[in-house]
Amino acid sequence: MEQEQEQSDQLEEALQEQQRELQLGMQGQLDTFVGEIKEEQQQFKEEVYGELQHLNNKLKPQISEPYGNGGGPIKRIPQKFDGKVSWEAYRLQLELLADQNGWDDRQRAVQLKSVQNLYSAGGVTRL
Repeated sequence: MEQEQEQSDQLEEALQEQQRELQLGMQGQLDTFVGEIKEEQQQFKEEVYGELQHLNNKLKPQISEPYGNGGGPIKRIPQKFDGKVSWEAYRLQLELLADQNGWDDRQRAVQLKSVQNLYSAGGVTRL
């Protein structure tokens, strides 16, 4: 009986040793796999960043500077006032557009005057 207990203990110890070796092997494989994934992720990030830089450089010449400080062209002009929305709503849209374009007071006045000239006959009486 004592001999059977000793054999049982030895078998259990051998199984535990095999289990530890398997765990270490699996952990090593997992660490390798995680490392490979991190490398691929970094390469992907670099590729995406490079592509974004390429697109940004390609688009830069197409984007104009604000009219306000550099004297360059405007980014976007206001839509024509067609009377389908209230004048107040249109004016607020025009102000937002002016802020977005960086217009100074002179440029805002020019845009308002152009709207007034185009639509004064259509009922816009107060700017």
